[in-house]
Amino acid sequence: MSVVLELKSRGLAQAVDELVPKALQGTKVFLKSAQIAKNLQGNLGYGAVEFRRGLAFLHAKVDELSEPRASLGISQDGLDPGVRAQERVFVVVLFLKPPRDPGFEVPLWARRKLCNERTIYRLRTAPDLDAVLHILRST
Repeated sequence: MSVVLELKSRGLAQAVDELVPKALQGTKVFLKSAQIAKNLQGNLGYGAVEFRRGLAFLHAKVDELSEPRASLGISQDGLDPGVRAQERVFVVVLFLKPPRDPGFEVPLWARRKLCNERTIYRLRTAPDLDAVLHILRST
């Protein structure tokens, strides 16, 4: 999982532009990052996002992927969700999966580890990448 400590975006849709290339880094699909991000942004209002308190799970199937890819972004000030949610988003988790990959859109381990306010606060206030990785391993 790639991590973006300081999302530069002000809104969730713009955060997709930062997170998709991070998730696809080192793959053949990387060159299509902009198109994949655009498709995901277009689907934000149609089930490609799940909100929890301060957390947004984004998910999409990508035809050219051979294995699941993920990235996590943190915003200290919070992002404008732009759709359906009233609450600011501080942690964004992006999952990109191959079309034939079975299971839930958002992995169950991610729901268990990340769906609590204390973990979101700890991630949001983590000073560096090592601290973020420690939080993810320990929760």
